[in-house]
Amino acid sequence: MGLKKKTHETSTLCGVDACLIIYGSSFDEHLVEPLFWPSNPEEERTKKIHKEISKLGHQGIDQSKPSTAWDDRLNNLSVDQLRELVNA
Repeated sequence: MGLKKKTHETSTLCGVDACLIIYGSSFDEHLVEPLFWPSNPEEERTKKIHKEISKLGHQGIDQSKPSTAWDDRLNNLSVDQLRELVNA
C-alpha cells in the first residue's frame, strides 16, 4: 500500500513516531475493518532499537589512530602491577 510506505519513510527520515489509521466505507453492505499501521507499535520500536544498536556495533573503533586515553605512567608498571590494576 503506497500510503503505508510513505508513512514509514516519513517516520524513518524524520526520526519520529508515526501511525496510520484508515477507515474504509462499507463494501457490498459489509463493514470494512479499519487498517492500523504499524499493527504492533512495540514490535516496530524494538526493531528500530536493534537496528540502531547494530549500526553502533559496526562503526567500531578506528585502530589506526593512537588512543588518547593512554596514560604514559602505565609504561613504567611491571606485568604483575598491570594485572593487579586490571583485576581491581
